[in-house]
Amino acid sequence: MKTTLTRVSRSKTDKDNKPLITKHGKSYERVGIKTKEHGDTWLSGFGNQDNEGWKEGDTIEIDVVQKGQYLNFIMPKKYVSREEFDDLNLRVQHLWKKVFADSLPVDEEQKLPTDEIPF
Repeated sequence: MKTTLTRVSRSKTDKDNKPLITKHGKSYERVGIKTKEHGDTWLSGFGNQDNEGWKEGDTIEIDVVQKGQYLNFIMPKKYVSREEFDDLNLRVQHLWKKVFADSLPVDEEQKLPTDEIPF
């Protein structure tokens, strides 16, 4: 869902000023956000490279998940369209053919491009 940020809070420590550590011993950053669509309700999530530059007023894309009485946000999964996948598949096949000459078996139904593919 697209939403507009009204507040952004980040923390790498808990209320006792101790570092936030996962059960596997890795440190993490907690991100709290308020949005125009959720009013005064805080949504919680984890800091990562996709949300490190968020600031008040930004319009962002998130998925909201309710866990008990709390709302959490997660970053939407990034999908590749079928056309992008097919194009990438042809490029990889083309590269394999160039690298390994004729040692790569190619399905006769899938014709590889004969022109150079720019990257």
